[in-house]
Amino acid sequence: MGPSCSGLPDVVTFDFTWSDSSSVLTMQAGGVRADTIAVGRITVPTTAAMPLAQPGQVRFVEYIDGQAQRQMTLSRFPCDFRGFVPGGVSRTDPTGVSFPVVWSNDINTQLIFRLSPPGAVVLPPGTTWYVSLRNVDWVTGAPSCGTATCNGLFNFFAPR
Repeated sequence: MGPSCSGLPDVVTFDFTWSDSSSVLTMQAGGVRADTIAVGRITVPTTAAMPLAQPGQVRFVEYIDGQAQRQMTLSRFPCDFRGFVPGGVSRTDPTGVSFPVVWSNDINTQLIFRLSPPGAVVLPPGTTWYVSLRNVDWVTGAPSCGTATCNGLFNFFAPR
C-alpha cells in the first residue's frame, strides 16, 4: 500500500473534470497556505480515446497570491512525494506504485500524459490517478510560500 494524506495537517482535495479543458481555482477549492498539499483526482473514463493523438496535461499557474516554488507529482496515491531528492533527480516509477510517475518542479508546474504508449507517462482508460502539489523549494526541500496564501489555478486538458 502506498502513501495517503491521513495525518497530514492541511490537505485540499478536488476532482478534475475529464473534458477538453477544465479549471480549478485553489482559492475556491479550500485555499492553499504555506503547508497545504493540493490533491486533484483524475479518473480516466473507460471510453477515453486519443483520436487526434494529442497528449493530455495538468498545469498549475500562480494566480492572485504570492510567488512560491512548487512540486507537483502524478501517482496512483494522493500526497505522494516519495523518492524526493532535494537538488537532484527524484525517483520515479512508471506504474506509480513505488514512487510518483513523474515530478514537475517549478513556480508554474506542468505534467503531460498519454492514454497508451509511446510516452513515459501513461494513464490507461479505467484507472484513477492523483496530482499532488506542495509549496517546496526543490533545491533545498524547504517550504517556499512566504505569504499567508499561495493560491493558483489548475488547468486540466484531457488527451484528444
